[in-house]
Amino acid sequence: MDSAKGKKRTLERKRRELMHTRFDELQALLFSSSAGSEEVGNRALGRRSDKEKILVRASEKIQRQARLLEEIEGMIALTRKELDTLKNEKLELRNDKTYLRNEIHQLREENRGFRADNLWLWQKHKKEYEMKIGLNGENSTKGGDIEMLSSLQPGDHSAESKSSFLVNQGDLTEKKTGDFDPRSIFSGHHGKLDEEEFGGATDEIMDPSQGTLLSELVLAIY
Repeated sequence: MDSAKGKKRTLERKRRELMHTRFDELQALLFSSSAGSEEVGNRALGRRSDKEKILVRASEKIQRQARLLEEIEGMIALTRKELDTLKNEKLELRNDKTYLRNEIHQLREENRGFRADNLWLWQKHKKEYEMKIGLNGENSTKGGDIEMLSSLQPGDHSAESKSSFLVNQGDLTEKKTGDFDPRSIFSGHHGKLDEEEFGGATDEIMDPSQGTLLSELVLAIY
């Protein structure tokens, strides 16, 4: 019986010592360094620590930690929602990017087609314009030759009136009789054409077969 009681007292003493040790550790965590050192000093002097004070402080600490944990959990929930929203937006942006990329590719292909069509139309209209200008030039040249030759026919007074600006006052008699001399074109205000100066080119110009050259020269002078 004595040995059993002794063992019981020994176990109780160890339990109390362990409890005091745990309270000391809890006190060191809850209180400031100065308060903790004071309590440790009291324990060193054999004084009992204020367990009620330690428990109250521990309860307050636990409550604060619980509130902080709730706030953190709320922040985590909001962060998760924002993360889900960002994921959805990222997916939408990726789809928009793919759509725009396809649109750009399609527009580039259409632009290439438009450029090819524009080049073809430009070349076509250019050829048509050049052909039209060439035909108009030939027709105008032929028309000028015919008009000049008709003005040189004797007895055609209407042609004489058209070519009257080419003749000076001294050639009026020849114009009325219809015997028009092409050499008279180069007389008058501009003076007589010097055959020696032009190296005999007057005979070639006055050749009736050179009607086109004559008309072009007259148009160039006037």
